[in-house]
Amino acid sequence: MKLFHEQITILTSLLLFLLLLPALCAFAEDNVHIKIISPTENDTIAGKTRIIIDIIGDKEKIEKVEFYIDKKFVHVVFEPPYVFTFDFGLTPAERIIKVLGYVDGLVKTSDAIRTKAYKLSYLIGVKLVEVHTSVLDRKSVPIKGLYKNEFIVFDNDAEQKITHFDREKVPLYLVLLLDKSASMKYKIETAKELTKKFISGIIGKTDYISFIAFDDEIHLMNRFTQNTSDIFTSIDSLQAEGGTALNDAIAYSYSLFEPGMRRKTIIIVTDGKDESSHLNASQMLNLCRKGGMPIFSIAQGQGLNVKELKEYLQLIAENTGGLTITAEKIKDLKKSFDYIEEVIKSQYLLGYEVHDNYPKGWHYIQVKLKTMKHTVLYTPTMYLEE
Repeated sequence: MKLFHEQITILTSLLLFLLLLPALCAFAEDNVHIKIISPTENDTIAGKTRIIIDIIGDKEKIEKVEFYIDKKFVHVVFEPPYVFTFDFGLTPAERIIKVLGYVDGLVKTSDAIRTKAYKLSYLIGVKLVEVHTSVLDRKSVPIKGLYKNEFIVFDNDAEQKITHFDREKVPLYLVLLLDKSASMKYKIETAKELTKKFISGIIGKTDYISFIAFDDEIHLMNRFTQNTSDIFTSIDSLQAEGGTALNDAIAYSYSLFEPGMRRKTIIIVTDGKDESSHLNASQMLNLCRKGGMPIFSIAQGQGLNVKELKEYLQLIAENTGGLTITAEKIKDLKKSFDYIEEVIKSQYLLGYEVHDNYPKGWHYIQVKLKTMKHTVLYTPTMYLEE
């Protein structure tokens, strides 16, 4: 009798297990989740962007991951790592990214995000004016976390309504100019290594960099790219020689920027005054005033002994909303790079709209804080074409 009861108990347990098996399998499958970890919904994306997926739970169950951009299938990955690079184009826009995870031939898990859009005003006859702005305290430390209502913008002394405001991550388009003239001969190797470290720190996954080396000629080493390895290869190839064509290098850098690039910056590293350019100082400053982007300069080494160079770089900074920093010794270049990186990463973009009937020609811009007394750096001029 006891054996009979044991057999009944075993059969009952087996039957119960068989009845619960589908549910247990479903539960196991439900414990496998797919998640998009980059980009995030707070990102504004453009250009070639890596979409990175994480699998939570039993990773071995996932057979494949499908990627969809704006509801269109674009790619499939059959094994880890579940990473896909997609070119979203140069103009930042709202994007829907969706991924599907397959188990036993069926979709068992999914995730989707909607990235942030940069919404231009598409009304006919409307132009958006964006002012690059940085705020420094009394110790020249960049201030983050300010809000739109803390700023006032004036155009030709008339207060403007700030219609666009961004203090979050916006794709950076950076042109880096490195002096490789003969005077850099004994410090070029250190300069190259520190420059590469700076690039590694400042260029994020949505940012772009273009690299120009200059002596008495302009050498476009790389157009805008997210591939910093290509930039590093170009930097490693440099040899110090020739004179200094600073003005021509800056002028050429402006030609690399295109419409739709919002956060634009030029950084110059030089140790000598211009002696080879076709453009003179007056022409260069006029171009800078029209450029609409900050220029940061690092005067290095013997360049600190050239009064005209320091004054000229300071004039460029004042006319663009940038800064001029000195690095007496080549090792001080790291500190200068670190500070510029901090300032750039603390920038604000203040935007206001102008219409077709807005006066053409030069406009003089002012940015102020309503209550705090801090140093405000901003692009001080704008030129509306006839």
